[in-house]
Amino acid sequence: MAFSLNPLNLLPGRAKRPTSGRRSFDGATGGRRGWGFGTSGPINPEVGAALEQVRRRARHKYQNNPWVRNGVDNWVASLTGPGIMATSAHTDTDQRARLDQEFTAWAAEADADGRTDWFGIQAEIARAMIVDGEAFVQKIATRDGLRLRMIPAEQVDQAMTRELSNGRFVVQGVEFDADGMRTAYWIHPSRPTALYPTYEPPVRIDAEDICHVFKPLAAGQVRGISWLAPIILQANELDQLCDALLVGTKVAA
Repeated sequence: MAFSLNPLNLLPGRAKRPTSGRRSFDGATGGRRGWGFGTSGPINPEVGAALEQVRRRARHKYQNNPWVRNGVDNWVASLTGPGIMATSAHTDTDQRARLDQEFTAWAAEADADGRTDWFGIQAEIARAMIVDGEAFVQKIATRDGLRLRMIPAEQVDQAMTRELSNGRFVVQGVEFDADGMRTAYWIHPSRPTALYPTYEPPVRIDAEDICHVFKPLAAGQVRGISWLAPIILQANELDQLCDALLVGTKVAA
């Protein structure tokens, strides 16, 4: 075995440095390789700062980009298919058939706004979860039975984050008790006939009456972020590229 001697290491106070075996995380490196990297902090401040802008852009791409539209629609079809149908597991055959009939009748009238049925609501939930990042469904008790109403994500007061009494607190419109359990949602009233948005104070609605559907990216996440967030900028660049190529072709012709 051969050793090489560096005369500089013999100088007083000169510590020997290992030439190999250095430990480091390349993902945390600086210099040329680390230039251009963004960073991400705690999930809720990051989501809170980005969700409105990302939601607006995701909606625009879904409404205008044919590839995004096709991808989202296929995602929705994959998640819900023709719709999730409940089937009774009652031990009595006659009772089971009756319960299935009652559910089928309710499914046709499940939408509180009368626009669609139970299966259409499922598709709307999946679409909102993908494009907006989250879906809110309010359960409404009527004289005809339970009805469901979709609530746009922007109606849940994102700006409401505060401390309440007895250890309770609100994060981005979602209220928690002292044990960290969801207890209510603060939702702005809305009129479907309103042409222009107007401010009305949010109304507190018990969490038992709200279904909040989203895919969390980290522990403790309160609000959802659009599934299209990773591709929005690339989709916009692709749109600009297609426009440039079309214009170039027209000019060349």
